[in-house]
Amino acid sequence: MYSESEVLKSMELFKGLAPVELSNMASLMRPVRVKEGEIITRAGQPAHTFYVIMSGSYVVSFEEGRAFTLHNPGDFLGWSFLNASTHYTGTSTALTDGDVLALRSDDFMRLLQKNTVMADEIMKTVSTRKHELRYGFTAESNRPSVSPDQEQ
Repeated sequence: MYSESEVLKSMELFKGLAPVELSNMASLMRPVRVKEGEIITRAGQPAHTFYVIMSGSYVVSFEEGRAFTLHNPGDFLGWSFLNASTHYTGTSTALTDGDVLALRSDDFMRLLQKNTVMADEIMKTVSTRKHELRYGFTAESNRPSVSPDQEQ
């Protein structure tokens, strides 16, 4: 299994962060063991926590029938709170037993308020990712990057 810092360092969301910033982020996350079938986020519920996958497989489903699965360390669930949403847009369910790192939105926002450079880097990545998911193209190349049904 990977360490928290290794997983965070590998994530596109945190790619522009210095080692000390990654360490600060990791110190705010708490490990959570999840069981097969456990619901981690529920569409329509308040988005207070962001989850980084350490192990296991998960499905994110949406009311209109779209769904996708996540399996890789560093994939994340519940990014609605990063997207200025007050509620989760999808329901995330564990397909297998696994481990996630949980980061509460209030802890995350306090960290960003203390470090505006880090906040800018993360929000740039969120904005780019949102564009890619919505339109199915990378901002730089206009080539398909993910299928539109993978929007979270």
